[in-house]
Amino acid sequence: MTNTKNNEKYRDMIKGRSVVFVGACPNIKGLGYGQFIDDFDVVVKSNGSVLMQPDEKYKNDYGSRIDVLYCNNQFQREMKPFNLSFFASQGVRSLNFKNIGEPCKSEYSKYMLVRDVSRIVKHVQRHCHSAAYGPVIYTDILQFKPAELFITGVDFFASKKASFEHDNYQEYLDGYLPPKIRTIGNAINRGKTKDGHSFTGNAKYIKSLFDTHRNLKTHDFIYKLLEDIVHGRVSQR
Repeated sequence: MTNTKNNEKYRDMIKGRSVVFVGACPNIKGLGYGQFIDDFDVVVKSNGSVLMQPDEKYKNDYGSRIDVLYCNNQFQREMKPFNLSFFASQGVRSLNFKNIGEPCKSEYSKYMLVRDVSRIVKHVQRHCHSAAYGPVIYTDILQFKPAELFITGVDFFASKKASFEHDNYQEYLDGYLPPKIRTIGNAINRGKTKDGHSFTGNAKYIKSLFDTHRNLKTHDFIYKLLEDIVHGRVSQR
């Protein structure tokens, strides 16, 4: 099936519906937002969130549902072959990749709707050169005109260390990064003193989405954090 037809099917899932993106940041841990999240029409998560889904402790704060999963290049590369029957058992109906070859796309499509969002990646990168995946995800969903896109479980990497510390991934929930990805990340990031993504640049791009899309919403404390980053009042720890 062509990506155009898959986009049409994805539009049918998103357009006019209430959508929530749930990140894996610990900033909503213990706040009991699970039911709030589950009440949305469509629940969107990313990468290792699907592996955490069966954990009852996770569900209380991050919800028991996952309809759409966005996968970055590292998760796609390191976690193959995907256990698609497990993903489907957790409720995943759509897989979205930054870039995916036809053989994998054809195989995965036997289980669920599969999309390549490389066009959106390029669009976002024109406005935010070192864009993280979050801005790409929000932009991709917004193009299909949801009634509401609410984002939670994100802090725009404010809790991330500015310089890499071995095996310190405090910006994520424990369990979100599979052991294999942690190990590879430790090797790749050894000695790095600067994040590959622009902390302020990403925040400014996301703020522009809020400014231009009245249907993009979040908690007051998350929006305040975003503004503080944009205005230089908050930096990475």
